[in-house]
Amino acid sequence: MIEKKIIQELEKQKSNYTSPESAQDQANSLESLSSDIYTDSKRFIYELIQNADDASSNSRELDILLKVVDNYLIISHQGEKFSEIDIESICSVGDGNKKGDTNKTGFKGIGFKSVFSHSDYVKINSGNYCFKFDKSHWQGHWNSEWQNQKEWRDGREKKEKETTIKMPWQIIPIWSEIEQLFSFVKSYNVSTIIKFEDTSKLEKELLELFSNTQILLFLRCQNVKITVEGNKPFVIEKIKENNTVKLKQNNKILSEWLLKSFTFIVDKSTTELIKNDARIPKKLRLATKTEISLAVQIDKGKIKTINKDNRLIFTYLPTSVNYDFPFLVNASFITDAGRQHIHEDLQWNIWLFKQIPIKLFEWLTELTQTSFKEDILKLIPKKFTSSSELKQSFNQGFDKAVSRFEFLPNENNILLKVSNSIFDDTNISKFLDPKIIIDFINSKRDTVYTIDSFIPKLEPVSTLERLGVEKFDIDSLSNLLASKFFIANHKRKENYSLITFLNNQSERFSKGDEQNHWNQKLQNTSFIFDENKKLKSPKRIYFPAVEFTDEFSDEISIVHSKTMEEIESNHRIKQWLVYLGVKEPSDNSFIEKTIIGNEDFITKDNAIEVGRYLFNNHKNREFMDNLYDDLKSIKILTKEGNLIEAQSAFLPDYYQPELKLESVYEKDFYISEDYLKGSELKSEWKTFFIKISIKESINWSKKTINRSDLESNYPEYFGTIPSGAPNQTWGYLNPFSRYDHQMISFIECANQFSFSVTFWDAILSQNLEIKKGPIDTGSGFSKRSIESLNNWIMKNSPIFPTSQKNCLPAKEVFNSMIPEVKKIAGKYLPVFDFEGVIPEEWLDYLEFKSTFQLDDYLLILTAIWKDTSADEEQKKENKKRIEHIYKIISNSFLGYADKLEDWSISNKLLAKDGKTFFAPNDLSVVTAEGFKASNLAFCDEKDENIVELLKIFGVSIIDTVKARISNSQTEIQDLKNQLNHILPLIAIVSVEKSRSKKDWEIEYDRLKTKLTNIRFLETTEIWLSYGNEADEQKKSSWAEGNDFYYVGNWYKPRVLDSLIEPIGVFLNIRYAERLLSVLLSDSFIEGIEYIKEKFGDEAINLIPDELLNPEESEITIPNTGNRIYNQSDEDLGHKGELFVFEELKNIYSNKFNKEVTETDEGFKIDSGVKVIWRNKQTKTTFDHDFKVSENGNDIFIDSKATPYNQKIEKVAFYISPNEFRLMESVDKYLIARVFEVTSNPSMKFIKMNIDNLN
Repeated sequence: MIEKKIIQELEKQKSNYTSPESAQDQANSLESLSSDIYTDSKRFIYELIQNADDASSNSRELDILLKVVDNYLIISHQGEKFSEIDIESICSVGDGNKKGDTNKTGFKGIGFKSVFSHSDYVKINSGNYCFKFDKSHWQGHWNSEWQNQKEWRDGREKKEKETTIKMPWQIIPIWSEIEQLFSFVKSYNVSTIIKFEDTSKLEKELLELFSNTQILLFLRCQNVKITVEGNKPFVIEKIKENNTVKLKQNNKILSEWLLKSFTFIVDKSTTELIKNDARIPKKLRLATKTEISLAVQIDKGKIKTINKDNRLIFTYLPTSVNYDFPFLVNASFITDAGRQHIHEDLQWNIWLFKQIPIKLFEWLTELTQTSFKEDILKLIPKKFTSSSELKQSFNQGFDKAVSRFEFLPNENNILLKVSNSIFDDTNISKFLDPKIIIDFINSKRDTVYTIDSFIPKLEPVSTLERLGVEKFDIDSLSNLLASKFFIANHKRKENYSLITFLNNQSERFSKGDEQNHWNQKLQNTSFIFDENKKLKSPKRIYFPAVEFTDEFSDEISIVHSKTMEEIESNHRIKQWLVYLGVKEPSDNSFIEKTIIGNEDFITKDNAIEVGRYLFNNHKNREFMDNLYDDLKSIKILTKEGNLIEAQSAFLPDYYQPELKLESVYEKDFYISEDYLKGSELKSEWKTFFIKISIKESINWSKKTINRSDLESNYPEYFGTIPSGAPNQTWGYLNPFSRYDHQMISFIECANQFSFSVTFWDAILSQNLEIKKGPIDTGSGFSKRSIESLNNWIMKNSPIFPTSQKNCLPAKEVFNSMIPEVKKIAGKYLPVFDFEGVIPEEWLDYLEFKSTFQLDDYLLILTAIWKDTSADEEQKKENKKRIEHIYKIISNSFLGYADKLEDWSISNKLLAKDGKTFFAPNDLSVVTAEGFKASNLAFCDEKDENIVELLKIFGVSIIDTVKARISNSQTEIQDLKNQLNHILPLIAIVSVEKSRSKKDWEIEYDRLKTKLTNIRFLETTEIWLSYGNEADEQKKSSWAEGNDFYYVGNWYKPRVLDSLIEPIGVFLNIRYAERLLSVLLSDSFIEGIEYIKEKFGDEAINLIPDELLNPEESEITIPNTGNRIYNQSDEDLGHKGELFVFEELKNIYSNKFNKEVTETDEGFKIDSGVKVIWRNKQTKTTFDHDFKVSENGNDIFIDSKATPYNQKIEKVAFYISPNEFRLMESVDKYLIARVFEVTSNPSMKFIKMNIDNLN
């Protein structure tokens, strides 16, 4: 049977791996593909349905049966039977046979593998083929041609790797037979039998999956039927008739859809872009045509918007991708294997997304000729706001389609482009001659609309606006009624008709936000004739009154008598006008309508007169209470003769305010003193001014703010407020034209430094209450909560005074309550300029900066070197500040090397003198002991992290020296012999901690071996340098590897002292150099006694008897006699004296709290202290280095310097005969012992007494 032979051959081929690792690698890849990629627990069902759909593409009919039998799910259909190529494809990875077939959906060759994420046993029966994929069959499998199995396992265990062999069973077919249990599958062309561990919930899950019948919509087959055979019959069906698809469940229609497919050419530019992109399947790269299908649901003859959760992208079956399109779209999008993500970076997808809106609008033009024409706007999606290339491509296609297609029907059902359309939301085109409106719009917009441009109302109106259709709304109407086009044509006899029309339009809206917005706009729209036949707004006109004798009577407008007669005939119209603000004149109505309502009424010429008029009404108690709050927006005259709103004004000192600001803050907001006349009381005027919101202190107050003021003064905050424009989500109501905020008075002025200091002192000293909650605006469905302006200013505006005498936002200002902040920041970073204690709740609210970031430290370093005004005291502080910052950066931020390098390019660093700054590449750091260089950088050379930091900055690090040694070299055995002689004692020093005899033996043998390689070479000259010949230094010794060079006799203290450390390093007995020095200078017997003194008698027991009595070395170490001159000693001495001199200056400056005055000889403080440094100008031979005369008493000081620290005991320092004689003859003689003189010098005074030296 040929089918069985094909399967067996494939089994042999697919299981024949050259090594277990090869099989393991393939198995792991397939596990990842089956499990990790296909994360959706039901996704494998989609893949099997898609395979069945492809297999039925010729018949265009698909009938699938799903049945649970015991622990098996069987999926059967009558599609084409498996061919040999199909078998090969399903037994491969990514080598499917659909790749070149444009009539089939798949193109990756991995879809079937999803089934293995849920089952270890899958059987396929198709035609004469029956085979299975069975994981258990391959358990324990071992190919006889592989290495020994035990050796393989042992090797894997050592490497801590998995020892169980895996085979890629998912691609290895095994010939099988159909059991009697599944005999029914033989009546189907293709059946897939999948084994599950538990099928108890499987039927329920299948019913849930297929409850959404939309999955059938875009399958290629015209008619689809899927049956789930179980306890209850469950069938879903797709029936396509022309462009309509019905989706049924159990013979009941669940939904009906319009379906439109577009087949179109793949443009050459896209083909060129994708031709070499291996991520795009070859099938698509070679495609010349492709298809996009769109579907929308219909219900009762209307288009029905798809639920947002179901707006999925399809690739013939649904993906998990949702772009919120109000329609379904299907195309050959490239997704991940699990259909969970679309690849937004692939040019194929990017191009397809551009085509979606183009095909959609092409379809809309067709729908306008159907019964669905009134619903087309429901299908138009929103453009994307994010900026991926795929979404930008969609937006480009959208703009192109909107500009290209005519899809909006006008009143005569002629299709128009968006650019040619006008939507009259006011219906004014039905009242006035449309030509007047068209002429008005064209003049304003510089357009060429015609009377055919008007389109009927289509829903949703917001989509028209979004598309860019010219919308003629209440704002446009208000401007039209004020234009020459309308005024020139409007007659008095038509005025009442206009009023009636506007009233009808107002009532057209249901009571609520849209009506409120309409009426609110009409309150300030001029549409009522006055007695002079001038159009006035309801807020600027009055009904006639019997009597109104007021000094401002000439300032008011009265409704025309003829128009008034008509208004009186209709009570409803009159009440509406009253609602809009038309009233009979009285003091209160005049104040409300004219003084308050007309922002242009108060001028510089009448401001005092109006103010006094208001004051008298207040004094006579004739005000309605609500007027005081409204008066906060009226204009008040300032001392400098300008007009400002009352709520923005402050009482000058003249009116005795609680907070007197005039002396600390210059601003034109102090009100004029001219309001008060004669014997009037200031206190009465002050009370009146405060009631109309003029301020006398810093406190909370209610402030009314115009939308236009917000937009100009706080554009960023303004951008957070919903626009309130018609037909947007906020409806017709614009609740933000003027609205009230609780604000701290004059917070808007706190960006001026001097005022800001006073402002915050007033707030924090009284611990003013914090009000940070949102404010409610609007009403009804437009009622929204938005952030208060005061809170926004607190969080975003530069209103906080800083130590740098400027104002910044809180997020850029450092907390003044943290001592470390002031210490590091100084004047170089912005610290809150407030000396008091900030209340805790204010600290939590303001969220000042409390910690430094790398940028802050670098900013300080920049500011320091740029500070040319720093005095000496400031420079000393800066030096400490730089040292502290270096320490922090080097410990915490060395990982930011790129940023540090970028900073160093344009900045300078402090030099060693603590005063001068240089570019980093002009500075050096010398870590090689005993060397110096020009332009040394200021730093602690012993701190490796700081040195590394300066290296990143670009400072030259001198850490390697080279030796230039005279060619005259002689190997000397004396020192090597002496080391061998005392080697048993050196071994005791080395193992002192353990005191183990075995350790001693090991150490002794190790040292013996090491000494065989050592050479001691006497030469005439040794010069060291770091490459700079100008800084070459003469040395008495040098070590390189196993070679030790020295000049002179090794037993001389200066030579031996320099050799001890490298010998210790070579022998690996570091930190015991002093002991080694003593042992080298003594005989073996003396060395034993020394070891006993240091480590106890028992330490000698470590040495075997045969080594305890060696023959005494013939080497004799002569008495060193007088001290021999040495250049390196002189260098150390000079460095020590320089350090002592600086320390003496600090000691006496602090003692007398006065600055020292340097002299040619040293320094002095007034006439009481004089210090002479004998070697300041030139080298001398005095018997002391310093003489201190303090109030007639003399102190003699000699400096003794060493490169070692004081924790390491060293060879005693040298005292010359002259120094000894001086010590005998003077009352006070001190040794200034300087430790670590070449690196981190410190000093200790030693009082010398001649009796102690005898």
